[in-house]
Amino acid sequence: MDDPFPEGLRDEWARLLRVQRPAGRDCYADIMESPCCFPLQRAGELARMIHLAREREPRVVLEIGADKGGGLYHWVAGTRAPRVAACEVRGLPYADLFEKAFPAVDFHWMPCSSRDPAALVALREWLGRDGIDCLFLDGDKAEFLADFRTYRPLLAKAGVVFVHDITDDVPGEAFHRMEGRSKQRLIDRTDWELSKRRGGDPSCAHEAWLRHWQGRSCGVGVVYL
Repeated sequence: MDDPFPEGLRDEWARLLRVQRPAGRDCYADIMESPCCFPLQRAGELARMIHLAREREPRVVLEIGADKGGGLYHWVAGTRAPRVAACEVRGLPYADLFEKAFPAVDFHWMPCSSRDPAALVALREWLGRDGIDCLFLDGDKAEFLADFRTYRPLLAKAGVVFVHDITDDVPGEAFHRMEGRSKQRLIDRTDWELSKRRGGDPSCAHEAWLRHWQGRSCGVGVVYL
C-alpha cells in the first residue's frame, strides 16, 4: 500500500477547487504544480491519455487508484464525462469537495479494494444500463491483469482501457496479456529530460517526484476493445 495521504490534502483541494478552470483541457498546470495534489504521472503522457479519452466523448469513466485526486481532476474536467467513478483503497477524503465543485457530475466513490465483492455489486447498480467507456488502471500494479479481467464485463462495447507504468516489468507484462482489438503505447519522458537539463533545485513537488523516479515508472498502455 502507498504511504498515508499528506497532511493538508483536503485544505489544498478546497483551495484548488475554488478556481474555475475551462473544461476540456488535456493538462492543468496548476494541478500538476500543487505541493500535495499532483498526479503521479508524466504531464505529456497524462495529456495524451486525456485527449484520447475525450475524443471518444465518454459517458462513464472509472479510475482505479485515484490516489490524492490529481489524476481524477483531469478525468472529470478534462474528459467532461457526466458520470465518474473513482476507486482508492486508502479512501477518498476529497469526495465531498469534488461533488460540490462539479455539481453536474454523477460521482460514484469506491473507498476500498478494486475487487471488493460488495463494491462491485454497488458499481453495477450505479452503472445501470451504462457501460464504462474509459477505465484507467493505476492501483495495485501486481493486480492489473486481475483488474482488467474483473472489469471487462462492465466495459462498454467500444470501451478503452488505459494502463499506467507499462515500462515497468509487471505492469508491462500485464498490458501485453490484455485482450483487445488493438493496442497503443504512450511514452513521453519530456518533462524528466527537461528537468535533467535544467538542474538546480526542483521547481515543485512534481519535479522532485520526476527526479526520484528518473525515467522509470512511466508509460501508458491503451487497449481498444
